[in-house]
Amino acid sequence: MNKAGAFHNSCFMGTKRFRMTLLLSPIKKTLFIYLFILNLISNFGVYFYLNGWIPVFCMVMLAAWLAYMEVALFLLIRWKSLQFMWISFVVLLHNIFILLDYYLYFQFKTAFGQDAINVLAETNIVEAKNFFDTYLSFTNISLWLLFLLVSNVVIYKISSWVVHFNIGTIVSFSFVLLGWLIVTLFVYNFSVYRNGLDIPLYLTTTRVGYALYNMYHTTQNVVVLRDVCRKTKAVCSLKDQPTMVLVIGESHSVYHSSLYGYDKLTMPCMQKRVNDSTLFVFDNVVSTACGTHKAMLSIFSLDSLGNGFAETPLFPACFKAAGYKALMYDNQYFIGNSMLFLSDSKLSGLLFDERNTERYNHDMEMINTIHEVDYPALYIIHLWGQHYTYSERYPKSYSLFCSNDYDKSRWTEDQREIIAHYDNATYYVDKVLDEIIRHFEDKNCCLVYLSDHGEEIYELSNYIGHGSAEHSSDLKYQIRVPFLIWTSKSYSRPEIVERLSSLQHIPITTDDVSHLLIDLAGIQTPGFKPTRSVVNSRYNRNKRRMVLNSIDYDSYQPQ
Repeated sequence: MNKAGAFHNSCFMGTKRFRMTLLLSPIKKTLFIYLFILNLISNFGVYFYLNGWIPVFCMVMLAAWLAYMEVALFLLIRWKSLQFMWISFVVLLHNIFILLDYYLYFQFKTAFGQDAINVLAETNIVEAKNFFDTYLSFTNISLWLLFLLVSNVVIYKISSWVVHFNIGTIVSFSFVLLGWLIVTLFVYNFSVYRNGLDIPLYLTTTRVGYALYNMYHTTQNVVVLRDVCRKTKAVCSLKDQPTMVLVIGESHSVYHSSLYGYDKLTMPCMQKRVNDSTLFVFDNVVSTACGTHKAMLSIFSLDSLGNGFAETPLFPACFKAAGYKALMYDNQYFIGNSMLFLSDSKLSGLLFDERNTERYNHDMEMINTIHEVDYPALYIIHLWGQHYTYSERYPKSYSLFCSNDYDKSRWTEDQREIIAHYDNATYYVDKVLDEIIRHFEDKNCCLVYLSDHGEEIYELSNYIGHGSAEHSSDLKYQIRVPFLIWTSKSYSRPEIVERLSSLQHIPITTDDVSHLLIDLAGIQTPGFKPTRSVVNSRYNRNKRRMVLNSIDYDSYQPQ
């Protein structure tokens, strides 16, 4: 070989080595191993409920890919100050994700993702305070932060040791390449099918990004929904149109209601109304969700399980199209304070003639502001109910139960005190419901009460709350809900009243409530399905009740 050829080959090999060195340079940094480990720690928060080798494989490869990209960007930045800002942001973000993921897992058996972000978007100052009072303390926060600080120091020391001994460079680069392939697969599926498969779940960063995208998609759906509700057509077939009232409770457990066999008399007023045959108690009702956001979607929409939310009208639009006035009294959602459809000002204007703008410390204060009208009206009342913090959901004058009323061998003093607060809140809800009924006793009226979801209160473990039913050993505590129908003596449909007493054990899902309300009011509208109204002779009693997106409640077996 002549000198020119040798020189050419030398330059080619040198260029090849330079490119390989450049590609491997992020991996040879301590920072790569450090961020890779942080990614793994955060990503494994989701592994606790996504078992199998495929999630593990994807987590590891995606962690390597993301760490590589973070370090590569760090190396591309030429200014030291910007490098410091970038890496500080990345490390802080990973630590926040770790904190949120593991806290949510240990407290609620879930990971930081779509549901948690929806809750954050809809949380106001009052709810945030209630959450911190119930689940957090200064000591807990301090211990978590100290643990994170120590962990970061240890992880960095380990990373330095790995790089010093030049361990795993080629293996790490292989992981990065496989991570690229997984990301490519995700991008392809999403661009072609608008389906990211499960890939976004395996990386906290993509999980959060995907959730934010879905929130944006939800807001776009609301824009479409406005037009659907505006064009809704409906008529009422009854000459004497009844006043309709829907009361939506919050976190109401059937297992703490005396109407459903609880050994404490938590609902004496409703029991009296059962005894005088004006109140009907349904004992086989489940919510489709264990969180308020999804539960409210299913209650208001005529669609099934959220499959066509943007294309299907909300039931208040049907009532308005049929000549009803719609009034909303809500102690949780207000215009502009959340991502929920009820907070969209334009959609709200299409659905309701009146809405309250003030939040009340206790539900009875809101009930006392109800504006009764003489023309046909739909009243929707959304309560605070028994939402945590339980002790703040009722005035102290309603403190009927105390910690000494509960089994000391089963629960600690703190647990018994919390249970007592919950039962007192339920006792207060009973009084609130009774007061609502008093408002409409002299009218041609039908009232439906249900809770958005249930509540777990130390039945299975040292846990109170909701939002984690799919990871509970028995989801019924968070999914079963109370369901009551009250009719006034002058309710204009005696055939319905006669039928109600024979329907109280029929399986029902809250996803069908909108169809029931339309049927009870005698409204005819294209979106109405008689097979989804429990009082209709065509009701489908054999419908499989799907909850939490994919669980068949009627074949579900507790773990």
